[in-house]
Amino acid sequence: MRGGTVVESVPYLSGCARIIVYPAGFAGTNQATGITRGVGDERAGIVAALESKGVVFEHHRIEGLRLTGDVHAGDGIKLAGFRNLDGNILNIFGI
Repeated sequence: MRGGTVVESVPYLSGCARIIVYPAGFAGTNQATGITRGVGDERAGIVAALESKGVVFEHHRIEGLRLTGDVHAGDGIKLAGFRNLDGNILNIFGI
């Protein structure tokens, strides 16, 4: 909480990378997102490259987003998520 208001996420800047931290009920269980990486307009190419290597993307019902192929889209953002070999959820997002 910050000033009596529940904080959904807090962005931090580390060098040229922006890190977003948010509360998750599944923290420490590998059922929460481990990392979300902004990739801008390179998202489509990265998703295609990962798909060609056999990466399986997560599909979820996310309010305000629609699923097209392996990409959740809405409100100017496109997001694709998958798990690494340890089960951590990794997301990439862009335009």
